[in-house]
Amino acid sequence: MKEALPKPVIRGDLSHVVDAHAGATPIIGDIAYMLVENRELLAHVQQKLADMGFRRFEFIGAGTVAMAMHTTRDQVVRIGPENDDYTLERPIHPAILQPICTEHIRFQGHAIRVEVLPKVRTEGVTPNHLRRLKEALRLSNLEVLDLGVKGNVGLMDVGGQSVPVVIDPGALKVINKNLPVISRGEHLFLWMDDRNRPLQEDFERRKRPRHVVDAEALETVEQVMRGPRSMADRVAHTTGRPDHRRVSQTVEAVREDGLYPDQLKELYTRAMAKHDDTTNFSELLKEERRILKDEMRPKEQGR
Repeated sequence: MKEALPKPVIRGDLSHVVDAHAGATPIIGDIAYMLVENRELLAHVQQKLADMGFRRFEFIGAGTVAMAMHTTRDQVVRIGPENDDYTLERPIHPAILQPICTEHIRFQGHAIRVEVLPKVRTEGVTPNHLRRLKEALRLSNLEVLDLGVKGNVGLMDVGGQSVPVVIDPGALKVINKNLPVISRGEHLFLWMDDRNRPLQEDFERRKRPRHVVDAEALETVEQVMRGPRSMADRVAHTTGRPDHRRVSQTVEAVREDGLYPDQLKELYTRAMAKHDDTTNFSELLKEERRILKDEMRPKEQGR
């Protein structure tokens, strides 16, 4: 029997990820179809994500409505139509993964919701995890559809334990719409700390992206590298010629590769370690960018 070939990794900016996903899948979900069919909308959403600091992604998966992608850090960006007919607005509940932030995009009559979620594990989810999660949600007036589908449930490693949470709000429905969703109570002890606070609060603080190069930060980077009294000017003053290639490599490492400041520092550290009189520093930066991009493939993560 022939072994199944591994699925190709789809990695790049939003346009590339959407186009590659659509080209590799016979039937695509609502959001992918919207973006493929409307290039202006796709460009607008891509720019909005870049303004938030997210420029490079790796495709995780897509459902009927939404699609999910890794960033170059421990976050997942989930994009879906706003208030669609399928997706329940993500309830604020300790057993449901809560977004780090949510962005609402309006363009040409389209309404899109972008959620930035902390990374959780989808490997190691056991039947016992699913049973306890299902019962806790039932007592909260919620039902999980397709509970056993990989990517709908993940594990938070927090407080010395692995706590199951629902990742995909599309897998949820309210049991009795005349009653509220219950987000506190003894049935949720597994998801609360000893001060009766949701464990997710500590988990999210630990996973929250720091020093993301958003639109304002990128403008500062470009001023430092290219503006008056910039790095390019200082290099030119010292050497008698501007090193525009080095400056370009640095800015592109943020713009195209989606690097965070500490990743940029690592890029320079690696290049400096290999630099000597026989090597060109700009070419070393270019090569280290390529290597770092290959290494930045995020570990497995559910939808």
